[in-house]
Amino acid sequence: MDQFVVSFRKYRPDTFSSVIGQAHITDTLKNAIKGNQLAQAFLFCGPRGVGKTTCARILAKAVNCTQLTPEGDPCNTCDSCSAFNTGRSISIHELDAASNNSVDDIRNLIEQVRFVPAGGAKAVYIVDEVHMLSSSAFNAFLKTLEEPPRHAIFILATTEKNKILPTILSRCQKFDFRRIKIQDMALHLAEIAKKEDIAFEMPALQMIALKADGALRDALSYFDQVSTYSSRNITFEAALENLNILDYDYYFKIQDAITRRSHADALLIFQEILNKGFDAYNFISGLLQHYRNLLMAAEPKTMELLQTSDNVRNKYLKSAASLNESFLLNAFQLCSDAEVKYRDTSNPSLLIELLLIKLVYLEDAIVLAGNMNADPHGGADEKKKSDTRSEVNTSVSTFDAVADAPLASTQPIDAMAPVATTQDPPVQSKPSQSNARSVEMPASFSRNAIIPKDLHDLDSHHHLPKANQQDVDEDNAAHLIPVENPAFQAAYHKLIETLELDYKMALVAELKRNQWELDVCKWIQKINNPATKIIFEEHRHYLVEFMRSELNHQGIRLELQMEEASADDEKPAVFANSEGRLRRMEMLYPWLSEFIRKHNANIAYN
Repeated sequence: MDQFVVSFRKYRPDTFSSVIGQAHITDTLKNAIKGNQLAQAFLFCGPRGVGKTTCARILAKAVNCTQLTPEGDPCNTCDSCSAFNTGRSISIHELDAASNNSVDDIRNLIEQVRFVPAGGAKAVYIVDEVHMLSSSAFNAFLKTLEEPPRHAIFILATTEKNKILPTILSRCQKFDFRRIKIQDMALHLAEIAKKEDIAFEMPALQMIALKADGALRDALSYFDQVSTYSSRNITFEAALENLNILDYDYYFKIQDAITRRSHADALLIFQEILNKGFDAYNFISGLLQHYRNLLMAAEPKTMELLQTSDNVRNKYLKSAASLNESFLLNAFQLCSDAEVKYRDTSNPSLLIELLLIKLVYLEDAIVLAGNMNADPHGGADEKKKSDTRSEVNTSVSTFDAVADAPLASTQPIDAMAPVATTQDPPVQSKPSQSNARSVEMPASFSRNAIIPKDLHDLDSHHHLPKANQQDVDEDNAAHLIPVENPAFQAAYHKLIETLELDYKMALVAELKRNQWELDVCKWIQKINNPATKIIFEEHRHYLVEFMRSELNHQGIRLELQMEEASADDEKPAVFANSEGRLRRMEMLYPWLSEFIRKHNANIAYN
């Protein structure tokens, strides 16, 4: 019986032209050989199994070949090439730095470099896995690498360029090897199968190439394994079963169950996968990859990033066409979060079952979040409900948002209308600090609106009441209607209470400290320094809309009137003591108020 030789050794390239997927490197090396422009030190870096050591050996042969082909490839027939192919060459030396990484090993190599090979040939030294050398060995190698003898050429190969000293990198000509494309590997495997008289299905070879993850050596090993398993008849089913790969069809079945809102079918399919012996982590990783592929298929520009067979590619195109981008992005995020949590959970199956249930009802949750964030007054902003980017921003944590939403009625949220604005809101006493978030907002606010953290952000979130056309037409008339002083004073105090509950203490201090007066419906707020003016200008829109809503008067305007400051008031009182300085910090850093509230901190002032 002839001794079996594995494919990655039997079909190892022996010329530059036979190297797969590295044309940018092989063309450069061939031109350097033909033009006699070879450097004295090379560094080949890249992932495993992509041809680094193979190209180093071909380059070493080509340097000493006496009958180079016109393309710059070694002939493999001359004495030098034959000696290397049979392991008898005395001018080409290989050192495995993984097992020979000490200073003494490098010193022995340096001693060898001093000897000139016979016949005027070049001495080529290939150091594989060079990143494994110790720091002392690297330092001992530096001088020889910088000024090697004219007859010596060094070729260093590594999978981890980041571990090599910069002083070594600067002395080498660097070549970065790429991962080999799936289609290139599948075609190469097909050529080998024909030479070996092995029957095959092209989707099976593409699946083997996909499993190899860009490493041709791994693909050849899988090829031998599946060929042996299937008795030299490589089918798609045999490749899936032997390599323990979860079929694409399972993920499409899961997506079909999600589209039909059937969490029971999704859970049963997952259980079937577990019963077949597949690991739950492999399933969740595959599901994440599945949604990534759907995202790539949803955009024509990213179609080329789908590294699959034509049959599977068409399935992704068809499935992606029926799904919106918001759903895909949120599903991708949910799967990513579940994968991160997988290693820390004590019940992985339960985690994945919860993920599948969330995916089944994700579309409903996105719609619900959109309704919660919609502008209650409609108008031109109504179209934002269907805006994909808005949906993505508001529904990545949709389930948390829905869980925290205030339930003001037993009716479905879609049926809940905004609070009527024709009635004055009930007067509410100041609640305790622990119940700060339950404060009732002005009547023009929707009960389902998500209130932003910063008051000055209210414009961008469209939570403030918008004037309709009638308001605009009657604007001049509204400005002539006077505001009653007692009613304004009550609204003013309620404004202060509301701001205190939201921890806008710098603004509260200014409202309490400064005087105000009314001129018909013009609210004149007295201020005495530029810092106070900045605070009021920052929150002007909110202040005006709050008072208009409380008093049901659309003509109210705010005017800031600067008073002359006395010598004692040159420094704002709100900033003059420890408490004032804290308020200023709260104004500059909004998170500070939230931190104090969250930790219930007691502040002691000196």
